[in-house]
Amino acid sequence: MWKTRLVNALLTVAIVVVLAIVFALVFSRWSFLRPGPRVLSTPLILQQVQGLSQLVTVKYVMEKIVVYEDPSLLGNNRLELLVHANVSAGINLSDIKPGDVTVSGKQISLKLPPARAPILHTEIDETRTRVLDRTTGFFRTYDQNMEQTARKIAVSEINKAAQDAGILKDAQDRAETQLSNLFVNVMGFERVEFRK
Repeated sequence: MWKTRLVNALLTVAIVVVLAIVFALVFSRWSFLRPGPRVLSTPLILQQVQGLSQLVTVKYVMEKIVVYEDPSLLGNNRLELLVHANVSAGINLSDIKPGDVTVSGKQISLKLPPARAPILHTEIDETRTRVLDRTTGFFRTYDQNMEQTARKIAVSEINKAAQDAGILKDAQDRAETQLSNLFVNVMGFERVEFRK
């Protein structure tokens, strides 16, 4: 009799386990029963409105792989990050003073402010930026700031590379071309001169 009870108990346990597995498999496929990620909307606060007088005339699209390592006796944390960025440059039209513009009949003479680094703007393209590799040392904790640090390094290096590649000269040349087209084709001037 005790053998029958043991067999019945084992069969009951086996049936419960099989039913639990079947239940888990069936309900795991029904995604509507599983709660998904949620985005909770919070109020947006407008901090500041700024007027801009910038004429952006050129954009460089650049990529940079940053390898950031944080060595330690407890193990090395390492991150490889591919950063895709757009670097824009131009001139600040608010720097033009009344004496910088001279009009004589159908001729205009203009002294443009130089394209300079403060007009330089680098924006990381999040859709094309990605972590290529991340390693956390065996006895180290996950460093959540590594990616942000690598991004800052990348932006600094991309800005420098864009300046070394001549983005500010390109911005200046293109500003003169665009303003020349505006003065001739839209405003009717026959001659445009840019003074240094």
